[in-house]
Amino acid sequence: MNKIVLSINGLTKDYKKVKALDNLTLEIKKGTTFGLLGPNGSGKSTTLGMLLSVINPTSGDFSWFETGKSHKERKRIGAILEGPNFYENMSAYKNLEIVAKIKSVEKSYINEVLKKVNLYERKDDKFKTYSLGMKQRLSIASALLGDPEVLILDEPTNGLDPQGIADIRELIIKIGESGKTIILASHLLDEVQKVCSEFAVLRKGKLIHQGRVDSEFSETIIVEIGSNNLSQLEDIIKKNENFISLKHSKNFLEVKFREKTDINSISLYLYENKVILTHLLTVKKNLEHQFLEILKEK
Repeated sequence: MNKIVLSINGLTKDYKKVKALDNLTLEIKKGTTFGLLGPNGSGKSTTLGMLLSVINPTSGDFSWFETGKSHKERKRIGAILEGPNFYENMSAYKNLEIVAKIKSVEKSYINEVLKKVNLYERKDDKFKTYSLGMKQRLSIASALLGDPEVLILDEPTNGLDPQGIADIRELIIKIGESGKTIILASHLLDEVQKVCSEFAVLRKGKLIHQGRVDSEFSETIIVEIGSNNLSQLEDIIKKNENFISLKHSKNFLEVKFREKTDINSISLYLYENKVILTHLLTVKKNLEHQFLEILKEK
């Protein structure tokens, strides 16, 4: 059983008449790459700010590593909340030397993190010569100094070109595979779907959905199925080996099956189980449609 790295209970932040975050409660397990997903203004950055004690909550609480939120716990966390912020005329290595001194980390770690983010060959080049993608990778290297257990990233691919986006996403996946817990805030469904294992959706400061990426945002087959006995149909369809989830919709069930499920095999399965169909239709829904449906649900 995975340990709980972060526990949030009723976290709320009010700015005069605006409720930036409204009673957020969730848990994040060790080794998870967790995506905070939502439109701009949904409360993602506010949440991260409070978790790093940069912003004071109005009410509610949170706990890191099941022990608290003291300076001791904070040292186990690496974070990037804003864009790259380094000295333009200094090299990557010299900039990280300053960060290492602030964090009380041995300089011997600098080359190690530069290799992890694929900047070792450019370590002596001035920061101002770096592309935006390289600057962001240097930010991640900075956050990795001291070998933190948790890495927090706020919109890590903002403003990058397609190659820069691909490089950062590949790096995040690699860091996650090393066993670190990653908490990533993004307004991009594609980003969360590609790099995260679990996610939560925020809208106007409220948590409206939470789940696993592989079941919620996979390339699944959605089929509308109807019969004169929906209760019987529901019981039988849930036993199908490719069944994922379902919801009631008017006079039929909207059923989500695993990718590459054949509608003819579904029809045969129901026929063999003596279900008389009144409706059978495959619905094509891409990931964006699935996300928009979640946003409309509550």
